[in-house]
Amino acid sequence: MKKIVMCTLVLLLTGMFLGGCATKETAEADLAQIVGDIEAQQLLPEGMEDLNAADLEKLYNIKSSEYSQFAGKINNVGILGDEVVLVEAADKAAVETIKGKMEQRYQSKLNQMDGYIPEEYEKIKNGNVLVEGNYVALLVAENQDKVNEIFKAGVFGER
Repeated sequence: MKKIVMCTLVLLLTGMFLGGCATKETAEADLAQIVGDIEAQQLLPEGMEDLNAADLEKLYNIKSSEYSQFAGKINNVGILGDEVVLVEAADKAAVETIKGKMEQRYQSKLNQMDGYIPEEYEKIKNGNVLVEGNYVALLVAENQDKVNEIFKAGVFGER
């Protein structure tokens, strides 16, 4: 009897543990819409430009074969650190590749601003590279938490 109770307890705890580890599934996200939502809440400075495929390859070294869609806003003015770039990787293997390239870009931005403009350096330092499913984002903005929240809501279909 004692063994049955113990086995039942172990199975119950295992089930609770595995259930608690379940991950949320990402939805089919419209990355341009997510960037639009960030803009609509005025979380980016005026004058930011749309990211195009040439910029994505030049600034991030991300090739068209590595993604299925992307959207973003970049600031071509050297005194501002804001940048929002969202990429849907073509497959699971491309996720890590794109993440690495985004992290290189992030580090480059951080190094460029170090000792230049302290406020912008802090903004970049508070930025991040996020991965949710096949979606990878480089997010640097004044209201970092809100931008992160909009990105996550968009890729999980919670908009």
